[in-house]
This record gives sequence, structure tokens and C-alpha cells, in this order.
Amino acid sequence: ATAQRQLFRVFASRADKTHAEVYQVGDVVVFGRGVQQLGIARGAYLTVAEADRKTNTVTLLATDENGAERRVDWNPKRVAGGAKNGVELYRPRGTALAVGDRIQWNRNSRDGFTNGQLLTVTACAPDGVEVQTETGERRTLDPRTHAGQHWEHAYASTVYATLRVK
Repeated sequence: ATAQRQLFRVFASRADKTHAEVYQVGDVVVFGRGVQQLGIARGAYLTVAEADRKTNTVTLLATDENGAERRVDWNPKRVAGGAKNGVELYRPRGTALAVGDRIQWNRNSRDGFTNGQLLTVTACAPDGVEVQTETGERRTLDPRTHAGQHWEHAYASTVYATLRVK
């Protein structure tokens, strides 16, 4: 087994996500639309560094493709509560994965993974997790990126979850 990180969705209403007190240090915020005045691209993952409930300001850390970090002060009332394309809020957790583990993907991704998709771990390392889909296709997840952390162990599944996959 190797140590891995995964992102769990924080279930909060759009109204709740407009308040800084919902955000905890270390949480990950994904923007459904770009915010040009803050230099945030659509789909960007930013990490919560601070949350000030008095001023309703959340300080986020943005990392560019070169690994340089910059701080962004954000008022969540401006984007998070939007009816469409607001923000998604995730809380990271550490866990372990081993060959043979069944996992369930929990977010549609640009890499072709779909919400509810069941995967079997075929190889596991800190820099890459190889999985096999139910159709036999082998794919690699990069667990060092936030985009590669949208999964959970599939210890049990319901008929509802199985129906969503098909």
C-alpha cells in the first residue's frame, strides 16, 4: 500500500459557500468560472490559507505551472453563491491504496473519468496510480495533482450508484 491523498466534497449549499466561516485552512476550492480581476482561471484549484469571518475574506493560495505560489484575497459572496458555475469545496484527506483496491471516481474530469465510475487499482506508487476501468481500459492517475484526487474507496456500492455509471 502507498500513502495517497484524496479530495472529499464538502456538502454546503450555495448560500453557505458565500460565508468565510465555511472554509477551513487546507480546504481546496475549485472555480466553476474564471474570475479575471483575481487572475483565477475556470477550473482552477486553490488552497485555503486563511478565512476571516469578520471581513468575509478567504485567502487562497494559487500555484502556477512553475510551482510559484501567490496569495489571493477573495470575498466568496462574489462568486460562490452564483446560481451557475460557482465554486466547489473539497477537504483533502490522507489514505492508502494498494493493488486490487476498488475505487469510485467522484467528479467528471477532463481526463475522461466520470462521476460514479468504478476502477480497480493495478499498480500503485506515490507518483502514479494505474487503474483499470470496467471495460478493461488501463489509465493512470497523478495523485500529486488535485485533479487526480477525486476518488474514494468503493467498499460498497448501491444500486443507485451502479445505475449512474451505465
